[in-house]
Amino acid sequence: MNGKKYDVVSVGLQCIDIVASPVTEGVLSREVTLVKDAQLMLGGDALNQAIVLSQLGGRAGLIGVAGRDRFGDTLVEQLSGIEGLDLLDSRVDENTAVSIVLIDRQGERHFVLQPDSNLALRYEHIDEDAVRNASFVSVGGCLTLPGLDGEGTVRLLDLAHASGAQTALDFRVPNHAFDTEMLRSMFSRADYVLPSEQEARAITGEGENPEIMVERLRNLGAGNCIVKLGGRGCYVAADGFTGFVDSYPCKCVDTTGAGDTFVGAFLYAKTRGWDIRRCAEFACAAGSIAVEHVGANAAIRSVDQVLERMRSRA
Repeated sequence: MNGKKYDVVSVGLQCIDIVASPVTEGVLSREVTLVKDAQLMLGGDALNQAIVLSQLGGRAGLIGVAGRDRFGDTLVEQLSGIEGLDLLDSRVDENTAVSIVLIDRQGERHFVLQPDSNLALRYEHIDEDAVRNASFVSVGGCLTLPGLDGEGTVRLLDLAHASGAQTALDFRVPNHAFDTEMLRSMFSRADYVLPSEQEARAITGEGENPEIMVERLRNLGAGNCIVKLGGRGCYVAADGFTGFVDSYPCKCVDTTGAGDTFVGAFLYAKTRGWDIRRCAEFACAAGSIAVEHVGANAAIRSVDQVLERMRSRA
């Protein structure tokens, strides 16, 4: 880790997930819908990345905000007990973000989101000492963090680079218009840009072709790009490798957090000095394990588990 305390400091979205599955069509047309499973879990892009890093044996720092409420107490209590993860949160006078996650019979997830505390995240909440002590700094949830997107993210990435860290941006599909120049300012400071296919489509306007998506992302200032393609793997356009990387056979139960698991695993592999293609293969293998379990971050147990999945295709 080049003498740094953290492999990765993850900044951004975190929330309480209330997960119900399986939910059948027409849920809003019925007074009562019965499900087999309902759980309270933790979620959010940055939080999931940090947990996956710690599960793989890395050292993660997590920077976000939680409300001064019962959900915030639950989030802080559960995160504080995770080995390999340092919680660097601030508490704010907002409701802690809550995501109601409805899983359909195909394992696809549908969110009902109350985002309050995540909207309050500002650069002023960033632990600058932690950023200076990270090998990688990742922002999870770009374009849905109005208090951090743009100038705040630019300051964060500039601090990371000045401290010798590499940087990564992960996204959520924005539900509002976004400024192209703001994107350019963030992309130009990111060593790795890792949108999902849906997110890349929303950013670039390209409907189908990942290669064109990457071309347009690069026109916006992005350098190394990895577009996550769900069950089809990913498309990589980065120093050392360009091309598709296949996913791994799996039985999909719940896709919640699969993209965050991909990013967490990819960043773990990068901090170990692996070449870009192997990093992408490792991330795809981790993502295939994630969808076999309910919840956003409960599937990964060890590096050996992911390497075994990779060997299954050899």
